[in-house]
Amino acid sequence: MARDPATWHVPKPRAENTVAYIQPAAASSNHHWFAMTCSSVVRPSYRVFCLLFWGLMVSVAVQPTRGGDWSQILGPHRNGVAVGEKLAATWPQGGPREKWTYKLGQGYAGPAVVGKRVIVFHRVGNVERVEAIDATSGQQVWKRDFDATYGGGVNSDTGPRCVPLVHQGRVYVYGASGDLHCVSL
Repeated sequence: MARDPATWHVPKPRAENTVAYIQPAAASSNHHWFAMTCSSVVRPSYRVFCLLFWGLMVSVAVQPTRGGDWSQILGPHRNGVAVGEKLAATWPQGGPREKWTYKLGQGYAGPAVVGKRVIVFHRVGNVERVEAIDATSGQQVWKRDFDATYGGGVNSDTGPRCVPLVHQGRVYVYGASGDLHCVSL
């Protein structure tokens, strides 16, 4: 079916807080992208975030064979524009094929994509976790945990909000507790 940007929509929630790697079913296509789904039981602001995140990831069309890195919030130039990227002209019947999914904890941080690594930042229990996921297989490459304290308050949250920043082989994350961390990619 032909892709019409006016008809794009967020898929029905499958599981709370998941990120999915999706590619077209056509073997000849090398257009790939990520999508995020969320449960309808989460706060309205998080559902809005999911809508925006999903739209951004689809518009970027991450292409492991020739795509550019998306190493920080809003992309390489911090303007939300993917220069030189091409979207698939058509989608297969029933939509693109999901290649893998990865369960995330809580938080609002979107992923960074560098080379064949997807970097995510989220909360699991009482720690904030930064992880590298292999973009081809969906398997964890490494993870680092940092103790974090979450309290209520006027603007209570459930996890990190910072998109990881990847620069010169290092990953920088700023946690909700106000701690800045740097780890090797």
